[in-house]
Amino acid sequence: MRSVYFHWPTSMGAGYPKILLRQLAEQAGMEVVDHPAKAEAVLVSLCDVSELHHLVAARKFGRPVIAGGWISYMPFLRHFADLVCVGEGYNFMRELGRARSLRDMEGLPYVSTPAKQGVIDEHIDWDVNPIARVGGNACYYYCGKGCPTKCKFCAMAYSRHVQYADFGYIERAAEATPSNGHLFLMVSYLPYKLPQAIEQRLGATDVRIKDYIRRPVKARQVRAGVEFLSAQLRRDLAKPLTEDHIAEFFRVTKAQKTEATLYFIGGLETVDDAEAFIGCLPVDMDLGPRVHLHFTYLDPQPLTPMADFDIRQKVAFDGVRFMALCHTRNRRVRVGTLRQPGYSTWRTLQQRAETAEEAAWAYSLRTCSDHERLVGLADQHHPRLLGVSSLDDIRGRKRRIDESAFLEAS
Repeated sequence: MRSVYFHWPTSMGAGYPKILLRQLAEQAGMEVVDHPAKAEAVLVSLCDVSELHHLVAARKFGRPVIAGGWISYMPFLRHFADLVCVGEGYNFMRELGRARSLRDMEGLPYVSTPAKQGVIDEHIDWDVNPIARVGGNACYYYCGKGCPTKCKFCAMAYSRHVQYADFGYIERAAEATPSNGHLFLMVSYLPYKLPQAIEQRLGATDVRIKDYIRRPVKARQVRAGVEFLSAQLRRDLAKPLTEDHIAEFFRVTKAQKTEATLYFIGGLETVDDAEAFIGCLPVDMDLGPRVHLHFTYLDPQPLTPMADFDIRQKVAFDGVRFMALCHTRNRRVRVGTLRQPGYSTWRTLQQRAETAEEAAWAYSLRTCSDHERLVGLADQHHPRLLGVSSLDDIRGRKRRIDESAFLEAS
């Protein structure tokens, strides 16, 4: 393959994947051209199922289309592309540069086609990953994949083994970051014990709450997953964080003068279920530093213990009312606006599709945001996509990884 064209989702902006993939293509001997008419193939990297329309648009260029990105392991994607690179792209891009045609790529184990599903290639060349200047003085370095926590709804832990770049790469990235800039380490959470000189350069940094309250990092902003308002749900489905852990997180971020974002999953709890959570917040009438509570509706992903959760059991969550209740105790809290519940319902239907018919049917409903209507249509046409397991079923499941989903790539 001599020339490729990247059709980027608009949400990607000038982000790190653009820089990395262009570099991998050029290192493989391919020319990255500026128009699809000049290319032998069009490549589309998708981080999220909501970007699927960009892949559909790429097919109109009249060139073979190759898909990849975070959602590449999901079976539905192969029905929208000629080839799918499943997992990391290092081995794939090298082989694509050698290939005379796309048929040379079809037999690779980490390649999906409309006729077969590839397995996940986890191989990462840490030395190849660029230290990328993105947005002024900010430097980014991709240094980790996977997550040891194993929240039952999230594919990060169940589709990948945990991998981290050696600390020497982190030191090199810090040295390349301007003294007045910020270093962003791209990883599920910060696994490194950093010297203060590097900590002071950190931008928004993902942490685990228990680690952070034991040893706070001096990042500009910290982000962490709490996942559920109920301590029982956290124990059963996500992280065993207590109300005391959350209260201490609020106190430490206040002492450190650090802004924070906490991530939650909506759809299993109502605001009425949240009283215990609100009661654990320290009383604080100051407006800062802010703690943003970011809610997204439940989106159980393939390969996880929650993959077949019955989405008819999903409930609505009133974020506006929840923030008002939080402000009776702590005015640092901000709660972002949730999308309509139907948006995550469509995502689940699309992600669960396996056949070409299911994939096309789900895609046709992408503009619907009415949860009840989507459930009714799925019940009529493709009831399998709704799922069958109750929350009680999933509470009792072990947190395990399906080893058949992995490829040990050399």
